[in-house]
Amino acid sequence: MEIRELVRLKKGTGGLEPPLNMGILLDRRKSGKDFTALVFTLRGEMTVKWRSLKEAGGRIYPGDKKDEASMRRFIRESIEKERSRSMLRMTPEQIMERVSPEDLYKSVMSYLRNGGTSELPSEHSERLPPHCENVLLSPGKIGPIHFEPMQLDPKQQWAISRVLAECDDPSSPFFDRSDIGRKPYYAPHRKEAIESIREHIASLENLWSHFVESCEREEDEEERSGKRNRARFADPSSADLTVEMKRELDRICEWGLLYLEKGSFRRGLTAFGLGGTPVRRFHRFDLERFIFDLSHNMIGSRIRDPPSDIIGMLLKLRRVSWREASGLVVKFNLGSGRRTFHDSFPEHVERASSSLPEEVSEEEAAKRLDLRSLPTFTIDPPDARDFDDALSLEEGINGRAILWVHIADVSHYVRAGDLIDLEARYRGTSVYLPTGVIPMLPPRLSEDLCSLKEGADRLCISTRLELSDDGELLSTEHHRSVIRVDRNLSYDEVEPWIEEKRQPFSSLWELAEILEERHGRLDLRTPERKVTFSSDDSIEITIKRPTKATRLIEQFMILANEAAARKLRDNDLPVPYRVHPLPQREDLERFNAAAEALGLDAKIDIEWDGSYSSRDGTAGSSREGDLVSALLAGGKLELSGMSIQTDAAGEDAMNGEVSGIEVPIEKIEMAVDALNRVLRKIRSFPDSSISDILSIWMLRTLPRAFYSHENIGHFGLRSGCYCHFTSPIRRYPDILAHRGLASILEPGSCEAPESEEVSEILEHVNEMSDEAEEWEREMIDVALSTRAFMDGDFNKGIHQGRVMTLTPSSVFLLLEDSVTEGRVPLRTISPYRLHPDDTGTRLMLHLREQDDTGNVNRLRETGVEEMEVLRIGEIRRCGIFSVSVAGGTVHLSFMDPVGGD
Repeated sequence: MEIRELVRLKKGTGGLEPPLNMGILLDRRKSGKDFTALVFTLRGEMTVKWRSLKEAGGRIYPGDKKDEASMRRFIRESIEKERSRSMLRMTPEQIMERVSPEDLYKSVMSYLRNGGTSELPSEHSERLPPHCENVLLSPGKIGPIHFEPMQLDPKQQWAISRVLAECDDPSSPFFDRSDIGRKPYYAPHRKEAIESIREHIASLENLWSHFVESCEREEDEEERSGKRNRARFADPSSADLTVEMKRELDRICEWGLLYLEKGSFRRGLTAFGLGGTPVRRFHRFDLERFIFDLSHNMIGSRIRDPPSDIIGMLLKLRRVSWREASGLVVKFNLGSGRRTFHDSFPEHVERASSSLPEEVSEEEAAKRLDLRSLPTFTIDPPDARDFDDALSLEEGINGRAILWVHIADVSHYVRAGDLIDLEARYRGTSVYLPTGVIPMLPPRLSEDLCSLKEGADRLCISTRLELSDDGELLSTEHHRSVIRVDRNLSYDEVEPWIEEKRQPFSSLWELAEILEERHGRLDLRTPERKVTFSSDDSIEITIKRPTKATRLIEQFMILANEAAARKLRDNDLPVPYRVHPLPQREDLERFNAAAEALGLDAKIDIEWDGSYSSRDGTAGSSREGDLVSALLAGGKLELSGMSIQTDAAGEDAMNGEVSGIEVPIEKIEMAVDALNRVLRKIRSFPDSSISDILSIWMLRTLPRAFYSHENIGHFGLRSGCYCHFTSPIRRYPDILAHRGLASILEPGSCEAPESEEVSEILEHVNEMSDEAEEWEREMIDVALSTRAFMDGDFNKGIHQGRVMTLTPSSVFLLLEDSVTEGRVPLRTISPYRLHPDDTGTRLMLHLREQDDTGNVNRLRETGVEEMEVLRIGEIRRCGIFSVSVAGGTVHLSFMDPVGGD
């Protein structure tokens, strides 16, 4: 090695690690028996042992040994060339492992500082976002820039493309991707943008540190036994935040709102990220994770659930009202794809509905039966906007009652296969949520043209029903008609008029009572939880039970539905039947076991061979433990504004996916009579909570009603031929029934659907109806969870919960307010295996457990293998463990040991 030659020092010599361990040999000296060397390095001159030096390519420094700046520059250039040569030998796998987008970014920025230009003309780069340089470079250009002066082979160039692909997501830093002519180009972020990202991260971390420093310890109700209390961030209102911190918190709340409205950060934060850029991840900092962690710690939740945590944060900070919080859950369900419905209509569907004529033409009215002079009224929930059924009552010959049921003729406006029809067919049903309705038809139709508003001429299919004094149906007629409603009435208005014997409502009620008694349909009369958002930003939950007004409408709608089904069947047209199989023997036995477990005489005594039905589910729910919700949800929910009301509660309370074979009407009547006897006995129990438990188990006993192109009868309605006809604004099968009737009443006016088409449509509608029903119940649970989360006294209090149902994973309880349901996971009750018994009425503890070595250990010397630790009907003290607002779940924990210690 010669003086001025470039040398490489042994790794670690003088604290220098590769590739910085290079220097220029300045002198060689003898020291005793050994030689030393004076070497100039990036850290200045240093004396090292001669044997710690190696050759480094034989390059000679040409300049003055006293010019330190020049020597440092020579060493850096040599290091860079050495790095390029070593990287040129790298395999594609090594490149993808060792080269990062930041490495490529630094090389590109150095290239631009040294006069480098865009690979494409300026018209392409001028459209780039403001956080990017007006430069576009392909991977084929960026690779050589980074490895300059070396060239890359095709495999190495492919590896560079894979490294750059990490920047294809707008949330990634350093580059934005633009596709031009099917080829990817990358624009480097401005240096100022990168600095802004770093500053923003520092500001967010400062906010986090402030909360950590302000963290307070809060006693936990469940952990009074000496365990450490959980920690949560202090209330932001008392955390002494600076102006900058408050600004950051505002921005975090804005991000949280976007996340909930869009269903994910990927959709919600496209244009909002760190430092005013779309970037959300920078080195080890992840904005999404930061927001999740901050919200989770801010509300002190024990169970990590990002949507619930963010909603909880927004509620705690009073950035949203309770009603808005429920609305955000709806938007999150839709935006995340968790629900298949849409809260708005496509533009082409809106245009199609807007083009429909406003008024009923004289030409169309002339083709129909004119009933505009017949006194007519609707009875609906107080805030209803879609009125699809109306009533008229007149006296016929010999004083017989003539009942007219008028149903909006939706099929006149929605033609098979048109744009509106295809959208309605996909939706299948309207969804009624506490925050509003997601309609099946565009508002132009559902709230205007097809809605039977008072004083407006409307097209209908009217059913004329002549009834005897004892409720026998003497004759039925169907007409395409034009009507004019005199008044839109509400259930709340009509109920006192019935009590006051005001006509015609008193006569209508008397007729409905006769029909109830005559037909003896399954008398569930399940209560309904009504959610109301008050003006003072609170949630009121009340239990509503069927009234005379709702029962009146229910009886007349069932009568009209049966008449429509018979008309279609008798004319050999496909019928969209609504069917309901009989319960199975094993379900009846489970109900009897539940009654026995509660010590009640409420046994279903019925001779049953179990050969008349089969099914895929029960009337409870597809969500585990939702039987309480099913009981309290009542029937189909109608909503307008901020209140939920009941409509046709009895029949629609049973909805689902089952299958079966046709049942003789005699067998149906016998089974309904047997269940009605038990239902009357249940309602007579003095303890309403016990009645509620057995009502839940009765729902569990019943199969779920569903739509079918084959008629197997409707057990719950005691009907041998039934379909849906009276709600075409909110149910698609009703439109199918209307088209069939229209083809009979005026041949050529409407084409009846084909049998295969009906079967395919009904299969889809069953799925959508199940989802809608589940979502309606879930959103009521969301409102209850919101109330539980925000009510400090309720959240921290000790509650009395009655065990309602047992599942393989949880115990479900109804709290003392009779509306809030909570679950206790079995794994939190005991470290040993727990399971419901065969009847589902008792929770059993296994007394023999096998350890990891295969040895069997007896937990207690009782002489039995398992013991009962809990049963339905028991009342247990419990506390609120955690609340999942978005999931609508209240997680409970028992305050006392279960089954002893």
